[in-house]
Amino acid sequence: MFFLKEFNKFCLFFLVAAFLVSGCEAPKTRIIAQKDDDGAISDIDEIDDIENSDAEENDTEKKDDVVHDDDSVIKTCGNSVVDTGELCDGNVKNCTEIDPVKYIAGKAKCGEDCLGWDTETCEENPYECGNGTVEGNEICDGGLKNCVEIDPVKYESGKAKCLENCTGYDVATCVEKEIPDEDTGDTGDTGDTGNTGDTGNTGDTGNTGDTGTPCGSVKFDGTSGYVEVIHNSVLNLSGNWTLEAWVMQYSTDGQMPIIRKGNTTTNPAYYIYGYEYQIFFPSNAYGGYYYITDTSESVTANTGFDINKWYHIALVKSGTELKIFINGVADGTETVSNNPMNNTENLFFGSRRSSTPSYLDGLIDEIRISSTARYSSNFTPDKRLNNDSNTIGLWHFEEGSGTVADNLAGSGLDGTLKGGATWTNQCVDNYEVPVVEKVDTIGSSDTDYYGTSRMRGNFYSVTKSKTLTKIEAYLSLPDAGATIYYDIYESSVLNGTYTHKISYTVPFTLGGASFYSSGAIAVDLEAGKFYYIGTRWQSESVTYYYNSSSEQSYVTDFGKWEQGMMNGVGINPSTFTYENTDIDYAYYQRLTTK
Repeated sequence: MFFLKEFNKFCLFFLVAAFLVSGCEAPKTRIIAQKDDDGAISDIDEIDDIENSDAEENDTEKKDDVVHDDDSVIKTCGNSVVDTGELCDGNVKNCTEIDPVKYIAGKAKCGEDCLGWDTETCEENPYECGNGTVEGNEICDGGLKNCVEIDPVKYESGKAKCLENCTGYDVATCVEKEIPDEDTGDTGDTGDTGNTGDTGNTGDTGNTGDTGTPCGSVKFDGTSGYVEVIHNSVLNLSGNWTLEAWVMQYSTDGQMPIIRKGNTTTNPAYYIYGYEYQIFFPSNAYGGYYYITDTSESVTANTGFDINKWYHIALVKSGTELKIFINGVADGTETVSNNPMNNTENLFFGSRRSSTPSYLDGLIDEIRISSTARYSSNFTPDKRLNNDSNTIGLWHFEEGSGTVADNLAGSGLDGTLKGGATWTNQCVDNYEVPVVEKVDTIGSSDTDYYGTSRMRGNFYSVTKSKTLTKIEAYLSLPDAGATIYYDIYESSVLNGTYTHKISYTVPFTLGGASFYSSGAIAVDLEAGKFYYIGTRWQSESVTYYYNSSSEQSYVTDFGKWEQGMMNGVGINPSTFTYENTDIDYAYYQRLTTK
């Protein structure tokens, strides 16, 4: 009896202890990047490192992928080799590769039994597939997409639905292009391996891009991979210069270094980082340089990045301006007054070599360093960057084997792949570069007048075929607003008959002086033809603005301004002749084309 009582006490003590232990939760922590005094993210080498342990009360629920009976543990588990029957063995995997719907970031360790992944460290997707809004790591959320937009090389027509899990499109309805019956592609019949030179990897995998050039990039594992270029004095920049790269990020968790000239003991001469999410200091892509110790100048982009998409980033110093371009669009400008400091440190791609290093998780296809300011306004980035007299270094990353990344500029700046940096056959050459839109401004607010039932706009000649995507007219509407009509007419000659092409009606409910937009439109402007583009209104009293100078001219991205047009009607005619309208001043407009 005494033994039974003691045993019961022991069981009660054990249950209480287990309850207390299970109720405790380890603190959640992150690595936090420091900022300069002005609030901008800096490249300074100190980062507060905190031990990361995300213990949860329902710990067994997060480890469902790795809990197995003891009998299922494979005897060779733990030898760091994935043997038959094992899913993994000692390695880590991006959580988005385990379940791209459920997880948006993080890395998972292999389970102790080698039969699954410990997803405790994965960051779950907080967004909902099916709500009609593309969020987080979703590729789509409902709707259709033209098949040629999904893969212009593979498909010629058709539309694809978004998959139910929002991870992509169902291409079963896409019509594939016919492949010519030629002895190319599948086998790359150029010898035993299909290798046609150091970079001509066109053999068994048919590894070429849209332009027929070799296709490749470097994959950085996010934990140890980088490319190192030994210092050369030509890498010390001054005056005008450009750093640029094509980058695809697999994650945004932590710093994403792309280019950095500096080692563990010094500030970097210059640098570019991708989009990064830190719990206190999230940042879009940014770049800059140090001109003296601990003092830098930098610029941050306004546009964020999506994971698993290619982006062209360019950092340009021109005189006293430091600009950053994202996919060819100027996305941030700062005034600067210094040159990057000279140092003798090596150049690194994909890693921040410091006392607390960070690594890119993603791909880099192209990097070019130039001794000139290559871009001053919006442009369409080349998928494969060119070598010229202003090129200091150019790395295509197309080698596909070995550890040497050739510098095509020939200045002895070959890179070396180290750590978890490996070759891939992916490249930006298979990526459809977004077409950059151009905005042309015609007229000014120099003179204004008002009235009801008016038709005001401009005549244009078109020398380059473009698509008109937006019309904006500078007007002052009544406080209650007004309905504005946007008209486009077409003619084969300037002094001819103009035929109505299309109109857009936009009711505005607020007034005041401003640019009033047609919203997104798509109207083809054909080279060699002439167009009237303008606005109308009816019973409302609207003030309109124009440049009344007798000597003025405007060159546009698609052609040029020819003359203004005024007509005292509020209802658009089906046709009108150039000679029967009042030819007047340049009416204040902004036209967006691509």
